[in-house]
Amino acid sequence: MDLVLKLISMLKDLIIADLAIVTAVVAVFGLTTWRRQLAGESRHRIAYRVMSRAILLRNTILELRRESFPTYIRTEDKTPVDIASHQIMDRHVAYLSRLSRLHAAVAKLEAAELQASVLFGDVAVEGILRALFNCATRLEDAVPEYYALNRFA
Repeated sequence: MDLVLKLISMLKDLIIADLAIVTAVVAVFGLTTWRRQLAGESRHRIAYRVMSRAILLRNTILELRRESFPTYIRTEDKTPVDIASHQIMDRHVAYLSRLSRLHAAVAKLEAAELQASVLFGDVAVEGILRALFNCATRLEDAVPEYYALNRFA
C-alpha cells in the first residue's frame, strides 16, 4: 500500500510538472500573439492616419486650385477699375485663407509621416508622400506669384 501511494504521489508530481511546462509554453505563445496583435493594430492605426492626412491634403489642394467666387459689390458708386481691383483682392483673401488650410494639412501629414517613418522606415514613407509634398509646395509658391502678376490686371 505504501508503494502505491508513493507511485501515485510521483505520478501526481510528474503531471503537475508537465502541466506547468505546458502552461509556460502556452503563455509564451499567447504573449507572442498578443504582442503581434498590438504591433499590427499600431501599424494599421498609423497607416490609416497617414492615409487620412494624405486625403485631407489632396482635398485641400483641390479646394485651393478651385476658382473662388468674388463677393457681391454694389456697382453704382464704383468705377470699372475699382470693381476689378476689389474682385482681385477678394480672390486674394480667399486664396490666403485656403493657403492657411493648406499649411495646416501639410503640418498634419508631416506629423503622421514622422510616426510612420519610425514604424515603417524612411524609404517606404518618403517615396509615397514626397510627390504630394512637392505638389503642395509648388502650389504654395505659385499662389503669391499669381497675385503679384495679376494685382493690377
